[in-house]
Amino acid sequence: MLKVLQLFILATFLFSCSSNDNITEDCSSTELSHINDVSLPSQGKVGEQIEGTIEYALSNGCGRFNKLNQSVDGKTVTLSVEVVYEGCICTTNAPIGEVTFNFTPNETGEYKVIFELPDSNNKTLTILISE
Repeated sequence: MLKVLQLFILATFLFSCSSNDNITEDCSSTELSHINDVSLPSQGKVGEQIEGTIEYALSNGCGRFNKLNQSVDGKTVTLSVEVVYEGCICTTNAPIGEVTFNFTPNETGEYKVIFELPDSNNKTLTILISE
């Protein structure tokens, strides 16, 4: 009976050990950040640069700013803050970051500035551009 128990324990150890001991986890991801606040003037002039500030939140201490995605289509400016998380063990603090953006309107009228959010519940602000 003792030999059977010893064989069982030995078999358990042999078959439970992984042969993939050298494989490491890839603990990195890129995603859109949540936007806490936006600073943007309510009006501007054609040909003059409009500057704004985006305050964004990171989910944990492994996060950092990656890039600001910006596109202009007519009178619509679309922005999103892309962050990258690297690391398998992260602190629970959720840092706040800030990034500035700018664009130069080329015609009068109402411009829409859309801030893309990860939950697709985008935030839209308007700015009136005059001559």
